[in-house]
Amino acid sequence: MADRHFRFIHRDIIILLALCAIAVVVFLVTNEAAASNRELFLRDAAAWYEAGLATLDQGDTEAAIESLRRAAFIDDENEEYRLALARALAAGRQDNLARAELLELRELLPEDPEINVELARLEARGDSLDAAVRYYESALYGVWPETRAEDRSRLRVELIRYLLDRGEESTALAEILALTDNMPDTVDWQIESAGLFMAAGDPRRALDLYTLAIETDPENDDAFAGAGRAAFALDDFARARDLLARVPDNLPEVEELLAVSDFVLLRDPLAARLSTEQRRQRLIANVERVRERLAACADDISVSPALALVQKEVQDFAPLLEPAAFRDSSDTVETGIDLVMRVERAAGRVCAAPTALDRALEIIGRLSSAESS
Repeated sequence: MADRHFRFIHRDIIILLALCAIAVVVFLVTNEAAASNRELFLRDAAAWYEAGLATLDQGDTEAAIESLRRAAFIDDENEEYRLALARALAAGRQDNLARAELLELRELLPEDPEINVELARLEARGDSLDAAVRYYESALYGVWPETRAEDRSRLRVELIRYLLDRGEESTALAEILALTDNMPDTVDWQIESAGLFMAAGDPRRALDLYTLAIETDPENDDAFAGAGRAAFALDDFARARDLLARVPDNLPEVEELLAVSDFVLLRDPLAARLSTEQRRQRLIANVERVRERLAACADDISVSPALALVQKEVQDFAPLLEPAAFRDSSDTVETGIDLVMRVERAAGRVCAAPTALDRALEIIGRLSSAESS
């Protein structure tokens, strides 16, 4: 009886072990099948992703959105797919959907530069300056690998240009200063940063960077042209002329600034180390120039009270330039310079575009007014 009972127990143990073995095999097979199926799904998602990128590059945003949406649906934990979908939506001008996708991603990865910069570009396309700047700043101060330091600087340049386009020069200037603290030490970056300083209204810092670029690369025409422009903006016309003279004669703007600089230096009656007669001769030449300009737009004088007024002043001033009347040279010269400037300004509003000489005469008047004030 005991032997029979033992045989039943032994048989049950064997059956249980067999069932356990079968369960393990089934589990392994099922798990393998599930892994295989997931691998197939992931390959499918990757294929849709690659197809979406390809069609996006070709400019077919609708097809790209459809492909990337499938990829993101299949592999919904893949942030790269979702970011690509958001970019495609933005490219297709579906800004609200793109923003929603990006904000969900940002909840998961708040310091990711790519997510923040896409949000910044979306906001920059609209009227939300504060939001755009906030996302740009989040991108700039996010987590960047050391190998992408230059990409980070490029992003700051993008922010600076956005601020300049929106008329935010003071904020842009602060960003340019941050850029120059961390930018790559190359001539190209020095020239680009100098140009940004010029655009932000800081020619002094621009000139310093252009000069540094010239010291590094004495044959760089862009550096000389930029330095010349900066010196011109600083009213340092002698330096502007020397710098611009080094630039090849194929840039119309440079030629114009060089000509204006030459005229300022050659026609200023208040320049240093001139005799009284030299001052008188320069003033005579300048008054004659504005007289010619008024004559060239005589038809406009009849309908412009301002032009008629300055024309009368020029006629009344002419006798003071005669040698016998040219006694108090400083007062006469300053009065004449001011008159020439006012004629140029009045003529500039109604007559033909000013020549390089006209621009120079107006600058001479402005400089004289600044010195006397």
